[in-house]
Amino acid sequence: MYWLRVGVFMVKKSSMLGKCTNIIDETVNEFFDALESCHSIEDKYKLYHDLMRKVIKCNMGLIHCLWNEHFIKESVLKSILEDDDLIDNFCESELSNKKDTLVKRFKKIKQTFTKGIVSETVQSHLIEATYCYLYGFDQAAIALCRATLDFALKAQLHKRDNDRTQLADLIKEALKKGYLPASHRTVAHNIRNRGNEVMHEGPFRFDPLKIINDTREVLEVLYKPRQA
Repeated sequence: MYWLRVGVFMVKKSSMLGKCTNIIDETVNEFFDALESCHSIEDKYKLYHDLMRKVIKCNMGLIHCLWNEHFIKESVLKSILEDDDLIDNFCESELSNKKDTLVKRFKKIKQTFTKGIVSETVQSHLIEATYCYLYGFDQAAIALCRATLDFALKAQLHKRDNDRTQLADLIKEALKKGYLPASHRTVAHNIRNRGNEVMHEGPFRFDPLKIINDTREVLEVLYKPRQA
């Protein structure tokens, strides 16, 4: 049966990558033992769904399932997402595993919020970039820094948020009109380039905290009161 072969392959793959290999191996062995006594296709599906749930509890993780077409087709997700205890355990485990790294990253942050008054959208993007950095989503943090710069320049240049002007052109216009000093030309383009690279190229090799701090620095000068 195709669905059974695919399911067992996924289980074996998760056991190779996971931290709870022994538990998963035991679960798989129990599944095969029980499968021998199943005669109807309904019983086999029920047993299979139970196997998938146990694997997720062991190690596979809920997030992976949300993007797995096989889990969705077999309707395993529906029962999973209705299991509050399973979700609570998953979230608690995730936070526990990330705690040490989160604390270390938090201590590295000197300042990621601007002193001046910026638009709500700009501040929101910078805050989210900081959260992404804290939780280890480095590429997302850099992409959001690029978005922050984009929205900030559009705001200062009195353009709509959905204006399709390229970021490079926005930087050029901001420099020409004096919103952005020449001393920050390179920094602004670096934020733009790093954002482009994490979204369209690879491999990722940049320090997200530096990009966040560079973005904050650009915002400070961008929103600095101008002399008449």
